[in-house]
Amino acid sequence: MSVRFPALFLTLALLLPGYSGGESTEAPQRTPRAPQTPIGFKTEPSMTEQVVRTGAVLALLAVGLVSSAYGYRYLQRQRLAGSGRRLKVVETLALAPKTRLFLVELDHQTLLLGQHGATLSLLSDHGRMQADGDLPAASETR
Repeated sequence: MSVRFPALFLTLALLLPGYSGGESTEAPQRTPRAPQTPIGFKTEPSMTEQVVRTGAVLALLAVGLVSSAYGYRYLQRQRLAGSGRRLKVVETLALAPKTRLFLVELDHQTLLLGQHGATLSLLSDHGRMQADGDLPAASETR
């Protein structure tokens, strides 16, 4: 009896889900389908088209980079020109660890300053600079 009960239970468990309550157990009739059409897969672009697209993107990036660089330089020049700065350090020369010479332009005048430690001294005051940008001739200096 112990072997028959599980076998009977297993048989009933397998047969009951298929029981349709008195209806026919035949396979349902298939309904006619519409004619099948091929699935429209996405076609992959050609290698030439991919190279052209990639080249166009790289060209746009290069144009953007170059225009950004020129825009940055333009804004820097505008900032320096429009800031009203009158003082410009033309050249610096280190003579010793704590001693330096500075050539400074202030309102189109050239000044030679010397620095030793914390002391700053005016060494020479030249008049207006010549048109070519060099220092004035020796006869014009004091």
